Order: sequence, then C-alpha cells, then structure tokens
Amino acid sequence: MSEIVGSKGKVAFSSFGTEPITLTTTEGVTQFPIENPPHVQQPMIQMVVDELNGIGCSPSKGESAARTTWVIDQFLKDYRSRTASWP
Repeated sequence: MSEIVGSKGKVAFSSFGTEPITLTTTEGVTQFPIENPPHVQQPMIQMVVDELNGIGCSPSKGESAARTTWVIDQFLKDYRSRTASWP
C-alpha cells in the first residue's frame, strides 16, 4: 500500500491491487472501493498489435516509453537504493 500523508490526514491506496482507497482523518476512516475496469490494458495492446500488422497507428513509441521508464525510475530510485543487494 502507498500512502500520501498531509496535515489533515492520509490517503492509502494500492497501485496494482484491488484494495479500497482509504482516507483517514481525525473524523475517522472512510473506504472507497473502486473496481478496476476489465481488460484495462487491452485497447493499448490492440493499437500496438495493429501497427505491427500495418493496419493502424499506435500512439506509444520508443520515445514515450523511454520517458515513462525515466519517471518510474525516479520514483523508485530511493527504494531501490535501500533494497539493492549485490553479491
């Protein structure tokens, strides 16, 4: 679970799980069950497959993938430096 903590409470959520979003304040705890849509990745996968088959155009290119990877790496660099175990 990830948490965002503020001066009046916190929000806890799972990035890849199905747990409800939890809001905790001095007034109590509120949960927001939000279901993932079915096959959320399918439309993007289909666009990539269509482009590879020469019948479409995918908005996802190597440049955008590299940019996304860089952003994810920035989020994870502190975590990785704490958990890295090299022989």
